[in-house]
Amino acid sequence: MRTLRVLPGRRVARAGVVALVTAGWLLLGQGAGFAAGGTNLLTNGDFESGGGSLTGWSAVRARLALAADGYNGGHAALAELRGKKGDFGLTTSANPVVNAPAGETFAAAGVQRSASPGRPVCLVMREITPGGSTVQTAQQCMTRTVTWTAFPAVSLTVQGAGDAVSVGVTSPQGVSGDSFEADALSLVNADTTPPTVPANVVATAPTST
Repeated sequence: MRTLRVLPGRRVARAGVVALVTAGWLLLGQGAGFAAGGTNLLTNGDFESGGGSLTGWSAVRARLALAADGYNGGHAALAELRGKKGDFGLTTSANPVVNAPAGETFAAAGVQRSASPGRPVCLVMREITPGGSTVQTAQQCMTRTVTWTAFPAVSLTVQGAGDAVSVGVTSPQGVSGDSFEADALSLVNADTTPPTVPANVVATAPTST
């Protein structure tokens, strides 16, 4: 249950704010406010920022490049293993969710393809403490395919108040020459429960002049 917290005696002055509260799109109180439902919390999950870029993403034991054969005809991220073997991929450069409330659930989605199919690739979510320690990992893995294929749904429920959530795509146990592409990556707040409004909150519509 999510609760909208408003200081006693304060009035909500705009009718638009009342509508947001009713729809469950405004959450104030512990942690940051997160748009519920379909709002993508990744700023460049489609790799189209600035006409095509890798802004917001970092390589993990990989060489990252921008590919021109994206899922929707635009761009995608191409990750190539740096070295002879090992896990490789990409991850968000900064955590897209910070100061999350405990019990909040987030869901990630995306698609992958590869010129070296047949090996595993995983869509990975991590809960991270403010000190940088990993609390938990949620992931869905599949076999890399030549054509664009969606990852199975993956979600993570935050355990510790104030923690962060990151998203990445990793190919475990890669070998020399391995690569994959990722595109249409998204992270959304899966908790669509409307916040409850305390009885002492007074909403007034703005007066017209």
